[in-house]
Amino acid sequence: MSSRLEPQTRAGTYTAVEMMTIAAARALPNGATCLVGIGLPGTAAILARRVHAPELVLVYESGPIGAKPAYLPLSIGDGVLAETADTVVSLVEIFNYWVQPGRIDVGFLSAAQLDVEIAPLAPLESAARPLTAPELCAAPVPEDAN
Repeated sequence: MSSRLEPQTRAGTYTAVEMMTIAAARALPNGATCLVGIGLPGTAAILARRVHAPELVLVYESGPIGAKPAYLPLSIGDGVLAETADTVVSLVEIFNYWVQPGRIDVGFLSAAQLDVEIAPLAPLESAARPLTAPELCAAPVPEDAN
């Protein structure tokens, strides 16, 4: 009997978060510049750099550009980001020089905390453009959410 498991059996041992992380990592192309957050986005970006995208440039909103962390940072202020970065700039420069002019190829952030359920939004395929954070925040809160 072989100790090698069939793919269907192995897939059942992974959590949904692990599967999302792997799928997200696969979507990050080599050579792209990625504004990355902590948590699943950071895990996926670091995985992508190690597996198939060694030239993926990680940019964190706290200022590190080209960070190459050897472990998962605890926050965007973790010292490993600045220690391994090609350069570190101010938060203002990240947004004014990198984000607003379009120097970021992929923005991959996540919510730090969601306290209430928001009302359902229009399906993505019917949206003319992506929703902005203020539009998401302005969505009505269901009566029973409190």
